[in-house]
Amino acid sequence: MKKLERIKKKIKENEHKSKRLESSLKRKKRAKKLIKLGTLFEIENLVKEDKNLLLGYLIEFQLISEIEKEKLKIQGNRQIEESRLEKIESLEILEGRSYLEKKKRLHELITVGALFEKVKIHKEDPRILLGYLIQLKTISLEKRNRLKQLGKKEFEKTQKARTTPTKEEILDLFKLYMINSKDLMQEIWKKYQTRNLNSLTFSQYEFLYSSIKSMN
Repeated sequence: MKKLERIKKKIKENEHKSKRLESSLKRKKRAKKLIKLGTLFEIENLVKEDKNLLLGYLIEFQLISEIEKEKLKIQGNRQIEESRLEKIESLEILEGRSYLEKKKRLHELITVGALFEKVKIHKEDPRILLGYLIQLKTISLEKRNRLKQLGKKEFEKTQKARTTPTKEEILDLFKLYMINSKDLMQEIWKKYQTRNLNSLTFSQYEFLYSSIKSMN
């Protein structure tokens, strides 16, 4: 009987390990994809741009016709110099940086890359997306302000609909604190008297994220 219980326990342990491995592989695959999408912003030097503006601008991508997309593809092709694109996608842009600087930059690329995913255009041809990003620098101040408000409202709408952060967001938050040489566990104990990251509410997560980002 004890032998049978040990076998069952071992099977459960292996199942848990398998699930953790599968989850880890999925996160890495998604991160790699988002980094590649983030390089499109890198090409146009938009990584540091206002996220409300970027989101609002990407939302309006859905209004573009197929004919317009073909024109954007041509623009994207013109902008992509093979050597430069390969340099960016192979992350040679990180050469010469410290470990913490590399982690910080990758996190920035993932963050902006996720904006494509947020508005469900991440499967579009990258050349079309790049062509679209090129035009962002030409829009009027009035349109920039309108798009900022549009993006801000979308972020707020998403936040109100959620009560807890995802596991990926918690992991990203933990990494961000590490990159900035800060102790996240100490911070949540100080503010919320808990050492359980999974007990954080979404508003608490947002506050912690904003606080650490303001230091960059």
